[in-house]
This record gives sequence, C-alpha cells and structure tokens, in this order.
Amino acid sequence: MPEKAVRAMSFPDLQSVRDAAEEFKVTPSAVAMRARRLGRIDRDTFTSYMDELQAEYDDRPKKILSNARPVNALKKYNGVECSRRMLGILNAGHMNPTEFRRIMLFNKISASQISDYREAVG
Repeated sequence: MPEKAVRAMSFPDLQSVRDAAEEFKVTPSAVAMRARRLGRIDRDTFTSYMDELQAEYDDRPKKILSNARPVNALKKYNGVECSRRMLGILNAGHMNPTEFRRIMLFNKISASQISDYREAVG
C-alpha cells in the first residue's frame, strides 16, 4: 500500500476501508492499520473498525476439518514410486506383511489395511 495512495484516500466508514482493501489486495485490518499509522483515521475510529472486523471474523462459520486418512499420509511420506516398488516386493513374496508394515507403514495401520494402501498408491 503506497503511502501516497493511502494519504489520498479518506476512510469515513468501514466500507471505504473494505474497498481500499479490495483495491490493494490486502485485508481490511491491514488498510486500517496503515491508515492509522499515516494519520488518516483517529485512534477511536481505528478501534471501532478493528472491533467490528474482529466481531465479523468471530461470527464467520468455522470449517470442520476431517482427519486425514493415515494411508494417504503414509503414501505421501514414502512417495508413490517407493511405495509401488515395495508393494511389488510384497506381492512377489520376498517380504511378509509384518515386515512391510514395519518398514513402510511404521506400524501405523493394520495388516488388513495394506489393501487400502495398495489402492491409494494405485
């Protein structure tokens, strides 16, 4: 946010702060902070803008994140090529499922989930 551009703006209400934030591609709180430091808004106005922005942030719907499947995490950690080669060794009978679980899966998933791992690797 160039100083010259912010000094040329006025911020009579919170919507003007939001418009400036859209123009500069930053958050409204960043615009309010910059305007406050440049003396474009006074302390009380700044406080009221920030309080309103905080209230909006607190009221927004929270996303519920699902737990990642351990199979996908292990595939990403080991790498697809390594996983495919090790599954080939397992399929050829050169390694038993217990060894495969210990080496590749760090005993994080059960032997019955090796098929899920195989499917995830593709």
